[in-house]
Amino acid sequence: MAQLFSLGIIEHFMKYIVLLSVLSLFLTACSKTPTDAQIRQRVVGTWQPVLSRSATTTIVNEMRPDGSFISKWSSATNDIELTGSWEVQGGFVTLTLTNAQGTSARSLGSAVQRYKVVRISKGEMAFQIGTDTNLTIMRRR
Repeated sequence: MAQLFSLGIIEHFMKYIVLLSVLSLFLTACSKTPTDAQIRQRVVGTWQPVLSRSATTTIVNEMRPDGSFISKWSSATNDIELTGSWEVQGGFVTLTLTNAQGTSARSLGSAVQRYKVVRISKGEMAFQIGTDTNLTIMRRR
């Protein structure tokens, strides 16, 4: 009797194992790193980072189809506007700052910033900055 009971449990769990295996294969296929062409097509538009509720700065980034960008940062004490160009290569979006208003461009660090795009859809983009393993999430506006 104990053998029949344990066989029933094994059969029951086997169904779930098969289902989980198929689901994990599906999720792996869906989480492929986007191609450069996909990034170029989907990155064009206006994006805002997902910030904590306590954030006091508003950031809006506009990625234009001509390869230029405008990034506007607003806080209670300062408004900053950054402009420059962007390009995609090897899964990275590279931003090159050409002008900064409201702050010194030197205070922002390097004029060239690279972001590794992990995923990008019509409404959301996730990327890594430098060697940081944390993801930054942006949502389309």
